[in-house]
Amino acid sequence: MSALTDGAEDSGARGDELEALAAIFGADFELLPFEMGAVARVAIALESETAKAALEARLPRGYPSQVKPEFAVKALAGVSEALRRQLTETAAAAAARTPA
Repeated sequence: MSALTDGAEDSGARGDELEALAAIFGADFELLPFEMGAVARVAIALESETAKAALEARLPRGYPSQVKPEFAVKALAGVSEALRRQLTETAAAAAARTPA
């Protein structure tokens, strides 16, 4: 298996994507501290009258040309663990259907 590279094309595409997400979600969008192996990490707040959660996306090195993002849902209030798992699985399944 070859090492993932992260060229200018990936960097530019990610920058455009992050800028678009920030414009769409406004104050609900947050750029999170980086983790080892990730080039970007973001959270989008999801809130209703009875629940609050955050969709977190980790963008690994090589995204978007070589690998897909990784998603997790963080329950903040009023979200059961079963629903949190279901939402995380739904996000992961959606990401798996998109081309890398």
